[in-house]
Amino acid sequence: ISQTTEFNGRSLLSGGNGFVIQAGTDGQGNSQLSVSLPGVSSSSLGLSANLSSVESARQALDEAKNAVQSLADAQGEIGSVV
Repeated sequence: ISQTTEFNGRSLLSGGNGFVIQAGTDGQGNSQLSVSLPGVSSSSLGLSANLSSVESARQALDEAKNAVQSLADAQGEIGSVV
């Protein structure tokens, strides 16, 4: 999903992408907001999902918790700009 999700021909979830929002009427740089979009693939979030043992399942839960925090941080960064 992260490799194929697009809007207006631009990849949204693969990371390294961003866009500029024109917020003013003069077209100058001081009237624009730059937004960077982080990668949200399972590998960029550090998810391996190995559930073959109790210990690996615990590790997968920790990875999921960290991934949720990474997404929340990214959402906060985007929200603070827009």
